[in-house]
Amino acid sequence: TLTEEGVLTYQIRVGDPSRIKRLQIQNNFAISNDRLIATCDFSRLYPVYNKADVDTDVAAMEALYRKNNYPTATIAPKFTAKTGLLQFQINEGKRVEFDFVFDTNELSSSQQNTFKEEIGKLISTGSPSLWERRIKAYFENEGYHGTTIQETVLAASSVQLTINPGTRYRVTRVTFSGNRAFSDADLLREMTVKPTGRFLWNLRISNLIARFLSRREQKRFFDKDDLQNDEHRLDILYEKAGYPNAVIEITDKKQPLNGRNIGEVTIQVSVFEDRKEVIHRCTISGNRAIDTATLLKRLESELPLPQPNASFERTVYQNAIRNVYDELGYIDVKVNDTYISETETAVFEVEGNFSESLADGKLPLEIRDEFKRHNLTLIGLGIATNVGNRWSIQDIDGNPRYTLKQEPTHLEVFEHGILNLAVETEGEQVTFGKFYFEGDTDVVKQHVLEREVRHLAGERWTSDGLSRALQNLSGLGIFRSVQAEPRGPEKIAGGDGVKTTDAENPHAILRTYDVLVTVEKQQQPRTFSYGGGYGFAEGWNGTLELTNSNFLFKRNIRGSFRSRLGWRDELGYLVDARLTEPWLIGRTRGTLRLSAKKLEIDDNVRALQGSFILSRKLGESHRLDLRYSYRDLNQPVSPMEQGTPPELSLSEEQNAFSTTVSSLRFSWTYDARVRYLNPIGGMFNELTLEYAGGFLQGGTSFIKTTTDTRYYQKLIGSLVLATAVRCGITTGLRSNRRAELISFERFWAGGSTTVRGYAERSLGPEDSTGTYRGDVQFIFNTELRFPIYSVIRGAFFFDAGNVWDSLADIETLTRLPSAVGAGLYLDFGALTVGLDYAIPLVSVPSSPDTRRAHFRLGSTF
Repeated sequence: TLTEEGVLTYQIRVGDPSRIKRLQIQNNFAISNDRLIATCDFSRLYPVYNKADVDTDVAAMEALYRKNNYPTATIAPKFTAKTGLLQFQINEGKRVEFDFVFDTNELSSSQQNTFKEEIGKLISTGSPSLWERRIKAYFENEGYHGTTIQETVLAASSVQLTINPGTRYRVTRVTFSGNRAFSDADLLREMTVKPTGRFLWNLRISNLIARFLSRREQKRFFDKDDLQNDEHRLDILYEKAGYPNAVIEITDKKQPLNGRNIGEVTIQVSVFEDRKEVIHRCTISGNRAIDTATLLKRLESELPLPQPNASFERTVYQNAIRNVYDELGYIDVKVNDTYISETETAVFEVEGNFSESLADGKLPLEIRDEFKRHNLTLIGLGIATNVGNRWSIQDIDGNPRYTLKQEPTHLEVFEHGILNLAVETEGEQVTFGKFYFEGDTDVVKQHVLEREVRHLAGERWTSDGLSRALQNLSGLGIFRSVQAEPRGPEKIAGGDGVKTTDAENPHAILRTYDVLVTVEKQQQPRTFSYGGGYGFAEGWNGTLELTNSNFLFKRNIRGSFRSRLGWRDELGYLVDARLTEPWLIGRTRGTLRLSAKKLEIDDNVRALQGSFILSRKLGESHRLDLRYSYRDLNQPVSPMEQGTPPELSLSEEQNAFSTTVSSLRFSWTYDARVRYLNPIGGMFNELTLEYAGGFLQGGTSFIKTTTDTRYYQKLIGSLVLATAVRCGITTGLRSNRRAELISFERFWAGGSTTVRGYAERSLGPEDSTGTYRGDVQFIFNTELRFPIYSVIRGAFFFDAGNVWDSLADIETLTRLPSAVGAGLYLDFGALTVGLDYAIPLVSVPSSPDTRRAHFRLGSTF
């Protein structure tokens, strides 16, 4: 029923269940009723009827028929609810006898039975006319060549299939000819057809490694279809390198069997590379709204010249031009490209005959001046060779850049490798209009949706701006799907119905596109997760986490609760609860956080903390945070301190083992890393200033300043140089300057994430609790990261750093603790795991080991 309020109600009457009371099997001749019923694990128990379970029984009976050489048998169940009778109507089909013949030795009976079972499944459906094709395809997939099938009719309902599977071959050798741009090893690496060798267990091991690394496995036997795939892969390899006209031919040659069970085949790969095509210069035509210099500058920043003439590079250049237009609101731009191998007409001419100078390998000054006047470079080029009256100027790799043709009265200069990018359509500038929402919009208040896109109204339409708005909507944690489509265009109302006032181009006609956003909610905004593992801070631990992305009043207020228990020498715990309002003050996020923890990494200090955090993201890379925290800290008293005479003990408010901290912390973060996990470029900066005590009260007073700077530079190929510098200093505002801060608030160094080669938290001076802490910190790390194979990565690193009680103590240190080492790890994107091995260069009493291995979980920095 449908009410006036729009509520649709279904009324369901369950009724009584239908039970199977009797089984009946009809039209079976080859197999008895008892054998068929014995396979019905569900129906023979006379339960309540369930179609899915009955279908399982049907599949079991059909499998029994296939085993008894009736591969085409079909069974149709019929259930009568009124009487409880379940009938199985059987059509046994033809009996098929299999006879396997071989050119060499006979196969084992187990192998023949496997063939019978697999072929029976293949021919269980489809007419007999399809049997031969399916059986041949099966044996081809198993690596057999030359399969033959002969059908003999034995009786009206019985046939015999005489099958000769043929011969299997293994690849013994792959040879190459005509390849100059790539070595034999480079080409073979791209292929799946490779020599298998005589020992198949080597192949099994390599396939296990390939499966673990998510790589293509190599087949045990030769498959001719793989040659076509390999030919295509090599075509792509050459196309990417700038050889679009390369021709690849792969042929196979089978060797005589000579009584062997498995034949041998050799593969010949013939390559005609033709000449390499290189993009030396880009030209742009058809652009009116944006000047050519601006577009060329963007091209150079995206992909510096020269580049091979390949589809990827051409697409990058096209997209670069589209992006420039997109940033100005042109969303209908169309760009095509044309590669000019050599200009048909001369770029310029120079009067005179220069044959003698060119023959000596010299380029006269007047020719150089003409190159300069036409903005054509000669850097890195030289006169390579000549054919008749034509001289070729080439780069160091032998790629032609210019051709000089000497005519009787003048010299003509032709240019090679020009990519012309033609802007066929610029379209009109577009601005964002109104945003409309449809779908599951009732899960949140309307203003929660509108505030994520309100800033775009009236702005120029850009794909990046729309994408960020949709990401913000997805980031609410409420919707499973967020999609947008433009609605329009409509001319903006104005004097003549068209808006023509634009700050940069007063003659531009701006059109407005409204946007329809369709949202689809998740099943539940709440999540529940649990797990366990091993961590450096807690040892073996278990974790429980609850989150809710729409906690209160449909305002997208987010709540989370996380608890973790672990054991490392003693019980450790972490309990954390948060409540977040994403738009507390405009786009400023507000978070209330309560936590309690006692972890080994914090010297088992029991810390109870309450915090209120304001966070604001500025642009794509910057973020500001302001946090007020109140911490109640209690540290276990060391045995030495328990025996301290009363007259030497500190007052309660100066106690280094039990104190409170009331602090205000400001932090600025700049994150422009390329890839958040395992960065390959960019920079990360974080500056933090924390003020505790003073007018904020609390039992401990200090000012703490920390910096964290990381820089990632991609070098040649996939080499990445990663460097990090971390510094910190705590000073001032202590009620008793001789008293130590509780270790929870002090710096430490040494271990897998700071200075490898030394024990965890073992560097620096020893405080009264027996731990190594300081008020000044300096950590320097640098790593050269490189790929090895697939997800396997390696790194060479140098670490240095220490902590001190004060800046004055730095001068007393003769040598800074440092170490060198290497790491091997697996990079799965979201997870990095491996091992670092470091050798200390400076010995310290608190870490006497001369070398140390560190388990790597995630990036060191």
